[in-house]
Amino acid sequence: MKEYLFYLIIRLLCFVFNQLPLRFALGCARVFGALIYLVNKKRRSLAYANLKAAFKAELSPRDRKRIVRGVYFNLAQSFIEVMRFPKIDKDYVKRYVSIENRDILEEAVSRKKGVVLLAAHFGNWELLALSGAILGHPIHIIVKEQKLSRLNVLLNRYRELRGAHTVSKGISVKEIFKSLKENKLVGILADQDAG
Repeated sequence: MKEYLFYLIIRLLCFVFNQLPLRFALGCARVFGALIYLVNKKRRSLAYANLKAAFKAELSPRDRKRIVRGVYFNLAQSFIEVMRFPKIDKDYVKRYVSIENRDILEEAVSRKKGVVLLAAHFGNWELLALSGAILGHPIHIIVKEQKLSRLNVLLNRYRELRGAHTVSKGISVKEIFKSLKENKLVGILADQDAG
């Protein structure tokens, strides 16, 4: 029952954020990100400690704090943007998505051997498959099953809106090899815990 209620709340939020202008919706996301940053002390402290361990000499305490706060803003904005996937089209991608070195991708696709795209949890990584499909390169993305089944189905449906294809992490790699043999693009978030 709780899962179903949570699912209904997310669907309501999807509806609301699809009615709002983009700038206002992302502004709401930044406010939401700031609130989570304030109340999520344990994760905030862990992120700060990790930055301190990795970049002690390069980053001041103020810079580390700014980066951690920025992560919360970005996650909240990404969440809202995913909710708005039904509205994302070619014009949106041209205006808001930056694709560097696209010629390298086009060259790899022209070899007709399939392409593996390695990405990480930077920016809004969920836009990778949607943007690829909109620009004529549907991507087969390896996804982790979410714990809440209804939300998992909704998220995968949003990911596949424009022609991308989701492949559940942990299933046989045969589907991935088949995709590559058919000269498809396979997207993998390389910074996931592979188990």
